[in-house]
Amino acid sequence: MQNNVEKKSASVSDKESQLLVQQYKGPIPSADELEKYEKILPGAADRILKMAEKNVDQEIYSRLQQQKIESRDSFISIFATFFTTVFLVGISAYLFLNMQSESKFIEFAKFIGAIGTLVTGISTILKIFFGKDKS
Repeated sequence: MQNNVEKKSASVSDKESQLLVQQYKGPIPSADELEKYEKILPGAADRILKMAEKNVDQEIYSRLQQQKIESRDSFISIFATFFTTVFLVGISAYLFLNMQSESKFIEFAKFIGAIGTLVTGISTILKIFFGKDKS
């Protein structure tokens, strides 16, 4: 919602001329343009301003909704990772205390590592295919 007015000067032989370039960004036209709209159609300037306000309100609402979704997804991911880690550590500790052979424990630790890798991989794949692209 920013109005930019640029002035560029150019020399043509002995005469100097001035070129006025106007560039506008945002939903609101310049004051001169608003005045022209108002002359052509009374009440148009007010309608344009209301439309711009609604546009800004909708952008704010959309951003807040997106932040809520991202926060929820982040919380779920952190909770799932924490729960999985605690679960696997608990199983490993139980098996370490109850297994008679070290080789069985080492084999089981490899298995637990593979399960952890699989869970992480599935989580990443789901984020790639079903997650929202942030670009």
